[in-house]
Amino acid sequence: TTALLTEHFRYTPLTLLDDIINTVNELVFRAVNAIEEGFAGTTAEQLGFELDKKTAATLPNEQARREALSELKQNEIDNGIVKLESLLNATVDKDFDKFEIYTLRNILSVGHEDDLANWVRLDHYKGVDVVNSDEVPTPEAVQMQRRKLHETAKLNTLLRAEEAKNAAVLQQLSSLIGA
Repeated sequence: TTALLTEHFRYTPLTLLDDIINTVNELVFRAVNAIEEGFAGTTAEQLGFELDKKTAATLPNEQARREALSELKQNEIDNGIVKLESLLNATVDKDFDKFEIYTLRNILSVGHEDDLANWVRLDHYKGVDVVNSDEVPTPEAVQMQRRKLHETAKLNTLLRAEEAKNAAVLQQLSSLIGA
């Protein structure tokens, strides 16, 4: 059935599914990047980050506290984004594996190969009897025909060369008779 569908669609069913999965993966990537940019554009205080009193007391000034808070925020964002991306990718992979199997078995399948010729006709098969398989040549018969064709082509080349020689001899004889 894959061959028939590939011939009909002009691409394999698996290519269609791969394109769908790649599109979803691209959308997941964009979504994760948008989330990361959103967090990066928000201050640490707005996200609820605070330095513990002991750490804040050891820092010399407000600028150092802001930098420590910003570093804490960035580390948390980086770790969270990695975990989120891993979780989303694992979920997409698992669910789209199921989608791929279901689609190939139930949506992009036509039936058994034997029955297809009776029911599905592509335009370029109109008028062709694809059901009658009694006259299908064996691989050996095809190979024999290829050998015969090759030998016939060699013989044809030799005969044309002989014809050219004979034409040259006839021309020489004509010139001798005429001379």
